Parts: sequence; structure tokens; C-alpha cells
Amino acid sequence: MARNEIIRFMTADDTLLMSEVLDYEKLEDTIFINTRLNKVAFRDYNSYNYRTALTMSDKKINDLV
Repeated sequence: MARNEIIRFMTADDTLLMSEVLDYEKLEDTIFINTRLNKVAFRDYNSYNYRTALTMSDKKINDLV
């Protein structure tokens, strides 16, 4: 169930993709952000390994961006 919800969120037309280096961990990730759903997911940049997906408030998403 959760996997299907994450896939729907990540493939939604209004989900944005960003490539970032997260300084505190020195990790290069692809970040999926959907402000309509308040969902964020992190994936390893060079693979299809997903780190996590979570719900964030508008303020936290803005701070991340």
C-alpha cells in the first residue's frame, strides 16, 4: 500500500525533481517534492535506491528548497 502511494506521488505531474548534495551527509540525492500533497522523497542520485519518503509542512518544504 505505502509503496503504491509513494509511486503515485513520485510520478504525479506536479511533483518536482531536484538534484542536490546534502551537505551535512555529503550525499548526492534526487529529491522529489510535491507541495500539493506535502510529500518529499529522497533517492540516491546514481541508483534507484530510495532513502525515505515523508510528509512535510509547507514551511519545512520551503526551508529544504
